[in-house]
Amino acid sequence: MDAWAATYTVHAVYPPVAPAGSPYPGGAPAQRRGRAAIAGALRAAVAKRAGSAVVRRYWLDMLVVDPAPDGALRARFAAFNVETPAGGRPAIHNSTTGEDLLVPAPGGWLVATRRITHDAVS
Repeated sequence: MDAWAATYTVHAVYPPVAPAGSPYPGGAPAQRRGRAAIAGALRAAVAKRAGSAVVRRYWLDMLVVDPAPDGALRARFAAFNVETPAGGRPAIHNSTTGEDLLVPAPGGWLVATRRITHDAVS
């Protein structure tokens, strides 16, 4: 989890976008600001699902990356969240679009902002 969180800048922002009634009970998680908060939210989500016997996978597609005038990159993608219960069939839990702002960093790129919008909300 820390390796995934390390792909974000120290001050990254991951804002909520799903209201009550969305696939998230009670709405989306609160805004996560900073790499440590993003890692903590991931740990909490994994702990919440521990023992559920459901495998969750994400299918990312339709990636478009455009350079920004300041040297950053703007990336857009579509994603499916597929859940498979033990012994069951996979099913699409939700479909989303994502928008990332990537900034150059030593050795590659880091996510400065990630916005995920659920299709039911857009």
